[in-house]
This record gives sequence, C-alpha cells and structure tokens, in this order.
Amino acid sequence: MLSRVADALYWMSRYIERADNMTRFVNVTEHLTLDMPGARDRQWRALVAATGDDDEYLERHQSFDRDGVIRFLAFDGDYRSSIWSCVRSARENARGVREVISADVWTQINKTYLFAQRSARNPDPLVQDPEPFIERMEQSCYAILGAVRLTMSHEDPWRFMQVGRLLERADKASRILDVKYFLLPESGGVDAAVEELQWSALLQNVSALEMYRQRHGSVTPRKALRFLLFDATFPRSIRFTIETAEAALRGLEHRSVHGPLNPAERKLGKLRASLEFGSVDEVLELGLHDWVDGFQRELNEVGGAIQDVFFALPEQSQSQSQSQS
Repeated sequence: MLSRVADALYWMSRYIERADNMTRFVNVTEHLTLDMPGARDRQWRALVAATGDDDEYLERHQSFDRDGVIRFLAFDGDYRSSIWSCVRSARENARGVREVISADVWTQINKTYLFAQRSARNPDPLVQDPEPFIERMEQSCYAILGAVRLTMSHEDPWRFMQVGRLLERADKASRILDVKYFLLPESGGVDAAVEELQWSALLQNVSALEMYRQRHGSVTPRKALRFLLFDATFPRSIRFTIETAEAALRGLEHRSVHGPLNPAERKLGKLRASLEFGSVDEVLELGLHDWVDGFQRELNEVGGAIQDVFFALPEQSQSQSQSQS
C-alpha cells in the first residue's frame, strides 16, 4: 500500500474519532452544568483546559462562557480540532482514498460532513440547545464506525484505520480525565455526592457507566479510575484501547524497512506494558494530572514513530499539515 493512502486512512479515522470525542466533551460538560450550576464558567474553562488549546480560545473570545466554548469546540472552522473541522478533514482524507474504502463508509462520512456543514453555517440555535446536534453527531460517528467494521475487509487499510482511531480514543479518554482534575481538587473539601456525580458524568462521557455499574455497583473515585484506565475487557478503557491498537499495528503485512519489530511497535508495546502492569495507587501517588501528561507524551511519541516508519517520505512528510493534538 502506498504511504499516501495509509496516511490518509489513518488520519481519516483519527479525525472521525476526534469529532466523536469532542461531541462527548461538550455533552458531559453541558449535563454537569445543569446538575451543578455553580461556577459554570469554571466548568467550561476546565473543558478547554483539557484540550490544551486555552491560548487559541482566548484569541477569539474574552471569557470562558458556555456559548463561547460550545461555539469554539463545535463550530469554529478555524480551530483544527472543532467538531466541524474534524469532520471536514476526515472527508478530505476519505475523498483521496475512495478506491480503498467501501461505498458505505464514504456515504456515511459524506452525510456527516453535509450535516456538520449545515450546522456550522447557522450555529446560533444549536449553541442555545446543542442536544439535537450532539445526538445526531453521536449517531453519525457510530454509523461510520459500523460501516468500517462491517463493509471493509480487515486487511492493511482497515488496520491503519484501526490504529488511528484507537490512538485518538486513548488520547481523548485521558484528556477527559483532566476535566476532573481542573474541575475538582484531587482530595479534600469535596462533598461525596458531588464527587460521585462528577465521576458518573465522566463514565457516562465514554459510554462506560452501565458496564461500570454491572461490575462495581456504586461509583467511587478509585474504582472509576481503575475501570477507565486499566480494565482489560471494556472497549473504551485506555488499557483495552492501547492493547487493541498494538494488535492492529503488529498485524500489518507491510512491516516497513525497520524490520519485524519497528520503533512504532516498540514504543506502543512499552506503553501497553505500563498499562497492563500499572495500578491506581501509582497514578494517585504521582497525581492524576501528571500521569495524564506523561501518558500523552508517550502517546505522541507513538504517533511520531508511526509517522516516521509508515508515512514519511525521504524529503517531506505526507502529514505535515495534520496535527496529533
């Protein structure tokens, strides 16, 4: 497979997953502010802080109010990680590899693009009431994922898409934990009911609340953190996501000139091992925010290694214009 094609498939999948996760970010914060109306601006600021794009936000807005944050994260065409920008970038990548993806995948991506485009042209009603937009985007992302899984052969093109989607999911799953860090203190001075509400919202954000309750019952910070980070069977836990990404990467028939165990596989394998043998005690001892920062640095190193091994040309990278964060 041409590196150009692999690159486009990888980033197409990352952008769709990023749009889905940004939708979840907005959704969980909207519900949190309804349940905890005090200091609403602080809660929306926490969401932007978790993306790491505070400075870019302040270039366009004077304060971290609800409407400004929703407009920025959902509909700002100049912000590379907004929902609209991600869907647009996913379609651009998909259009260049239509001969590789199935017709159903292209149709679902194109439908999502047209819907996001209409929404971005007239965002005011959706900023006031984002629920219809959120529901439609979630359904659209599920439809794309279903089309990929059910209508494409699980060969190298699918594996590159799988790796991109899962690395993006792991990154955003770790970032949603940072919302907790920015919103509430790590310990002390937090009402137990408020703490349970916060962790329940974060579990709900990654569609994990029902499976968590089946396993653990009542929501506690330690059990929720263990479930989101280290659970071996839940498909949106960070451990499961990284293990599945590693399997897809090692399944590639094109092993690259670096040999059977290339730098990308080594870095991803090391990250997987740290999750397989990690513990909540280690995370809390280090501090959740610092752990997330370290994890994201390692994940970025994996992304850079994938770029170098599979996509980079001798003189110029195919993905210079595409961003990991």
